[in-house]
Order: sequence, then structure tokens, then C-alpha cells
Amino acid sequence: MSDTFAASKLSSHEMMTGDSKGSSRSGLRRSLSRTSSTAVPNRNKSFIKYAKLGDDKNLLNMLRTARAQPDWEHEGESALVAASSKAQIKCVNELIKAGAEVNQRDSNGSIPICAVSDVPIIGFGTRLNEYRSGQDVDKMARTVTVLDMLINQGSLLISRDNDNRTPLDLARIHNNWPAYLILRLNDNHAFNDELKSIVTHFLDVFEKMKVNDLNSIKLHMIHFSATNNIEGMVNLLDMFDDTEETWFPFWYKFALYVCEARLKHRQLSNTKRGELVELVELLKGFKTNFKNGFLSSDEEMEDGSRRSDSVISEADAVQKIAKLQIRSNELESLNRRTERSIESLRTSLQQPTSRFKYSSSLSSRHSYKS
Repeated sequence: MSDTFAASKLSSHEMMTGDSKGSSRSGLRRSLSRTSSTAVPNRNKSFIKYAKLGDDKNLLNMLRTARAQPDWEHEGESALVAASSKAQIKCVNELIKAGAEVNQRDSNGSIPICAVSDVPIIGFGTRLNEYRSGQDVDKMARTVTVLDMLINQGSLLISRDNDNRTPLDLARIHNNWPAYLILRLNDNHAFNDELKSIVTHFLDVFEKMKVNDLNSIKLHMIHFSATNNIEGMVNLLDMFDDTEETWFPFWYKFALYVCEARLKHRQLSNTKRGELVELVELLKGFKTNFKNGFLSSDEEMEDGSRRSDSVISEADAVQKIAKLQIRSNELESLNRRTERSIESLRTSLQQPTSRFKYSSSLSSRHSYKS
């Protein structure tokens, strides 16, 4: 017992000596170095993985316990770009609330609004008469929601990716026409027949949106039209009586057209149809209260007559969107040709320069020798 007691006294005495402190500090330094080299990168990796997979619970847990920052990256990819690239609505929302900057490029040069516009549509193909799976509809609905969320937080529509493509270019390339429509309307583009055709053909995308995922008044208005929510629409319209918001007329027409297209193209019960008719009358009656009116130049024909407000048929919608696809393909090929021309021009300009430098160096040597 005495030997044990002496040993314990000795060990406690050693702990108080300088040598023992030095060894304990070196052990602490080794521990900290392991943490900085292994634990933090692993946390970064996990954090980005949760963002990409849409695991908002684990992502939020890391944010709340201060074990992660919203601007963390892994292999050059930021959490917000990762979540946007997979259109993970809840993760994008949590990262924005935590302070992630929507216009911040990550170390790879990617920016969130271009990342979500670059989401490929799996089975949509190039022809509009191909079968559109539920997975495609869900993915388009999520990209629309995330796009609106980012724009609502100040994302720039003129942003470009590493290949110099805008969000509008990327939406066209992937045939994500609902996303294309949202981008055009947020640029205060006229709600013309081109955009009406997209609504007609992609009604299921706007009906798929979930109200709990929406955080902008604009998409709430569309959701109310797609779900016969009369009470919600009444409360929303009360906020915009005599408004001067420049975006409102375009989105008002969008919401009204969603209602009218559903009346024409959807098989509804008598109750649902009656609710929808009431919603259409509500929207049509509201436009008389708008201070500047809703008849804008895009609704007037060249002869001064008013453009028809009839709902576009499915067949006409397919034709108009097919023309959009053709135009998109032409623009893409034109961009590629332009890039090749610029690259060849750069090469041709560099070659004479290098020969000139070589010849000038030879002449300088010759003059030095002479």
C-alpha cells in the first residue's frame, strides 16, 4: 500500500514539474494538429455532403452547434453551391438563413444561381411528346423554387458560370422551361404567348410546388392559383391594392393564366371547378383596382387592337416550345462557333508574337557580337 501511495505521490509530483508540463503540452499540440488536419476537413466534407443530399436535419444541427459555418467548402465547392446544384430546397433555405452569401463564388468559380440552373432534367429528352416522369416534374418544381429563393435574396440574373453561360442559357440547354419562365419574369419580361405556352405544357410542375417550401410572395401567388386557395389569394391581393411594384403586373397575369389554363385543361370535380371559377373572377375583378392598369404595350397588336386572352391549346404550346428549343440549340451552336473562333484568333496572334520575340532576340545577339 505504501509503495502504491508513494508511486501516486510521485506521479502527482511529476505532473507539477516543468518536464512533465512540457510533455503534456506537446501531447496537446499533437492533439490539436490532428484536429486541424483531420477532424475539420472531415467536418467540411460531411457538411457539404449533407447540403448536396438534402439532409437538412444534420446540416442544421452542425450550424446550430457551431460545428460548421455556412460558407464552408470541400474540394473548392461551397455548401450553398452544392445544395443549389441538386435543388435541395430546405438546405438552401437553411444556409441562406445562416448567412450564406447568394452571390459568392466558391473556390471552383461556381455561383449558386448558375448551379441550380445547370440541374439536368433526367428523362425529358429533346422532344416534348416524350413521357415526362414524376421525377422530372419534381426536379423542375424544385429548381423553380430554389431559383425564386435565390433571386428573392438578391442573386444576379446576369451571373455567368465558368463557361460564360447565364442562368437563362443553362435553363434552355437543359430544356428546363419552367425555370426559363421564372428567370424571364424576374427580369420583368412580358407575359406573352411564349411564356403562356410553357405554363400550358408544364401545369403539373406548378401544381407540384409545396407551400411550405415557398418564401416569396410571387410563387405564393402561383401556388394559390394552382391549388384553388381563394382565401390565400384574397389576403395576398389586399397587400397589393394600388401597388406600384414593377414586377406585379407580370406575375398577376401569370397567376390568372394558371387558373384559366387549369379550367381548360384539367379534369376537375364540380366543387373544384366552382372554386376555380370564383378564383378567376376574383383575379379579373382585382385588376380594375390597380393604379396604372394592366394593359401594357405587349398586349397590343400592330394595328392597335388588343391581343387575345384565350388559353393556348396543348398542341400550340408544344409547337411554340419546340421553336424555343430550336432557337436555343442555334444559340448554343453559335456560342460554340464564336468561342472556337476566338480561341483560334488567340492562337494565331500568339504565334507571330513568339516568332517576333525569337527573331528580335537573335538580332540583339548579333548586334552584341558585332
